[in-house]
Amino acid sequence: LDLGENSLGTAGASALRHNTGSLRELKLDQNDIGYFGIAAIAFALKHNSCLTHLDLSGNDVDEKGAKALAYILSLSVGNITPLNKPTTLLHLSLRNSRIGDAGAVALAEALQSNTSLKSLHLRATGIQTKGGVALAEALETNHDSSLVTLELGFNRVGPMGSLAFAKMLKTNSSLQELELYCNGIGVEGGVALGSCLQYNSSLQKLYLNNNHIGFEGGKAFCTSLENNSTLTTIYLGGNKIGRINSKQIQEIVDTNLRNNISTSPTIQPILQNESPFPQITTEEVIKIPPFETTKSTSYSFSVFRRYWANALHRIYRTTRRNKSPPDMAADPNKKQHTSTLDFQDEYQNFKGSA
Repeated sequence: LDLGENSLGTAGASALRHNTGSLRELKLDQNDIGYFGIAAIAFALKHNSCLTHLDLSGNDVDEKGAKALAYILSLSVGNITPLNKPTTLLHLSLRNSRIGDAGAVALAEALQSNTSLKSLHLRATGIQTKGGVALAEALETNHDSSLVTLELGFNRVGPMGSLAFAKMLKTNSSLQELELYCNGIGVEGGVALGSCLQYNSSLQKLYLNNNHIGFEGGKAFCTSLENNSTLTTIYLGGNKIGRINSKQIQEIVDTNLRNNISTSPTIQPILQNESPFPQITTEEVIKIPPFETTKSTSYSFSVFRRYWANALHRIYRTTRRNKSPPDMAADPNKKQHTSTLDFQDEYQNFKGSA
């Protein structure tokens, strides 16, 4: 159910608490819901066993709303009551809110015991070092965590927060995508995050744009990635890591991507020429002779023009040979057309218009 940008407010969100029993996905972004609306939704989730996707982005969720949702995430088989049901929530988005460090700490406490949540989106939520450290430590201590994606872009975890994430990545085996762009990580945090990747075997995507990790941070990534075979996507724009580091990182990541594609069971048949699409016979293929190449890196314009001039000439001669002018049979003394001269006149006109 998508009710985004409908100005539901607190009253509209509260009305939904009686009608979410069979919903699997609920999108309520940009609705000015506020704390009481968030609390009503959390109360409904307390008795819900179907909802898996919840989007509350842009609803001015504060630390109280984050604590209410954190309580729902903390419900598991071990600590439920006869009136509560274990949470089935898999994806939670609180982008563009103001949960701050207090809200992040509450969510981190829930993540220490949660084993169902797969993605948590906290972009631009006012999280700083304390909240970032709490989230990283929660993922480090929960060895049964199922979290695959964590988005923390446009926050301010800083160097100390990135050190905590680097420590977590050394032991975490569930996280596959981590977004820390625009977080003021700096050189120290960049070196720590780069160095930890040689111990990680699960992370596939890493976003670190605009963090000023510098040349030293880029060098740490180069050294560590030589012993990493899983990272296939990395964003380091706006970090001034240098051209040499950029080239080396790109080569390593490209190698990882090719190796992962070649071993993937869904893509491997195509690489082995076992295409699922209908095969085209050679009789159905129109073979076009290749262009002549020169020593330069691009095709020469003169070669290109000569090739197509000859092709047009052959087409024109074939057409004139198969179809004579209608007035030639009526007047046999009339001078026959010369296809080459006619072609040259038309080609001059064509070249002039081009």
